[in-house]
Amino acid sequence: MPYIVGTQTLFPQAENIDAIETSKWIEAAEGAVKIVHCMGGQFSMTETDMLGNIKKIRTRYETDTAAFESFKNLLQYEKDNKEDKKDSSGTVGGLWLKRGLEYLCEIFWELIQEHDACKKPGGKSDSGAVKSACKKAYEKTLTKYHNMAVRMVVKGGMMASPYKETLMANLANGEKGKEDEVVEEMKAYEASLRAFMIVVGQLFNTFDYKDDCLENVHS
Repeated sequence: MPYIVGTQTLFPQAENIDAIETSKWIEAAEGAVKIVHCMGGQFSMTETDMLGNIKKIRTRYETDTAAFESFKNLLQYEKDNKEDKKDSSGTVGGLWLKRGLEYLCEIFWELIQEHDACKKPGGKSDSGAVKSACKKAYEKTLTKYHNMAVRMVVKGGMMASPYKETLMANLANGEKGKEDEVVEEMKAYEASLRAFMIVVGQLFNTFDYKDDCLENVHS
């Protein structure tokens, strides 16, 4: 039986920047919010930010669902109408949703690496793996976009990161001892999320929004 991560819609395959469908991005991102919600209270700020940014995209999308089914068209419309810099725009919402999802992707990647390492001969599970994963993921993704005050708030929140055993139980509907199953779900989810966010990053870069792409994180 699948657990929290395994029951969410995987991010769609988008072969190129023209293939990013706004409705499917919204649907998959809403699933990501459900995962973050179950990860624990330390992630409440991430959850709130994601919800707000999804709302910005949806608000623009619903003004003309046919025209804006292509996320590229949505960005082009707002750029042409000089609305792309407004905080309420789908463009700004998309940029920050991208960054938040990249953060989640890197948390999963770090947890997967730690779990696989502890399974090797002589390996040992680290109960503080979540705090370490969040710290590394934050440094690789969100920190460059935050001012000093926000960084301090985020880093303070990391001190309350749940133990690895607690996080894994949260993502297994409260069941303990299901780390292997949860991590297998993480692997499939992380792969689909990373592939999708790379294409999203490429799209934003064609509009000259100079965000880093996840394809460069581990190079």
